Amino acid sequence: MMDSPTPARPEPVASPSGVVGRVAVLSLGWVFLYLDRVLILPLLPIVGHEFGIGDTLRGLIVSAYFVFYVGMQIPAGILGDRYGPGRVLFATYLLVGFSLIGIGVLSHWYLVLLAFAALHGAGAGAYYSGSYSLTIG
Repeated sequence: MMDSPTPARPEPVASPSGVVGRVAVLSLGWVFLYLDRVLILPLLPIVGHEFGIGDTLRGLIVSAYFVFYVGMQIPAGILGDRYGPGRVLFATYLLVGFSLIGIGVLSHWYLVLLAFAALHGAGAGAYYSGSYSLTIG
């Protein structure tokens, strides 16, 4: 005997004001992460002078940021599917905030700066899968 299919539950519909608020908050997050990403390049001469490093090591800072930025997008999407995009997005905000504090306050040595730049890239890359998921769904 075949069981009849269970009717699908209707998904709750968000109120228009809730959608606008969600999109506004997520857009602000996108703007701040975009500014962080764009402002790396003009600051590299200052960083190079401060640490006494050349072009190669300054380029490594940008490379570390973008390798982790790209590398975290798929794992963050998988984590969002498993634990929910809101939780992943919250963790992303914490990661980005911690890494920015680390860059500004704790980066007295080049390798520490490099690690925090990579951590910031990972947080920034993880942001998009959760934010798009929350915006669409």
